[in-house]
Amino acid sequence: MHQWKMHLHSRAGVSGIVTSGLAFAVAVAKAGNSVLDWNTLLGAAIGALLVFLFTEVREYRQRRRERAGLLKLLRAEMDHNHKRLADLDGATGREFDRAGGQALPVSLEAWIECRTKIAQLVDSKTFGDLENYYRQCQDLKDMRPASSRDRSQLKRKQDEWRRESVDKIEELRKQALIARDGMKKYVRVPPSDFQPDP
Repeated sequence: MHQWKMHLHSRAGVSGIVTSGLAFAVAVAKAGNSVLDWNTLLGAAIGALLVFLFTEVREYRQRRRERAGLLKLLRAEMDHNHKRLADLDGATGREFDRAGGQALPVSLEAWIECRTKIAQLVDSKTFGDLENYYRQCQDLKDMRPASSRDRSQLKRKQDEWRRESVDKIEELRKQALIARDGMKKYVRVPPSDFQPDP
């Protein structure tokens, strides 16, 4: 619905020009046949219609190119996140332990920069799938292992953090598949290795 409002708003300028041009031609035609004949009036109407159609086609192509470019950018960020998270070894915890108190390596920069424009260019389901993916990325990024002076308590808290992180990474992989599937309506998405672990 929001897309149509924006589209109608942009069309209002073009249709205003076409309408005023036609109104002027009709006013001149009413002034008398000696000034303007019907062939000229018909030519002006056809010309105005062609200008309108050309503008619509140009705007449609521009929106399509912009949408494809932004979705490719988001897809690249999703691939980057997947590769970075695949390096974490949840079973042994070695890479998790190296992370220390740091955030898990997920990126949200492309999403933050283009989410407003993407909302205008894709349907609500696709946008919702992308938004869910990036919300899960933010949740994962916000997770930090707890610290404690007691070694036994620290070990237990780190194990809990590791298990919770592995579960969230798995959820993120599943959501990535859903988001990438929604993007296929607008842009070619190459085969993915975003396969949840069995």
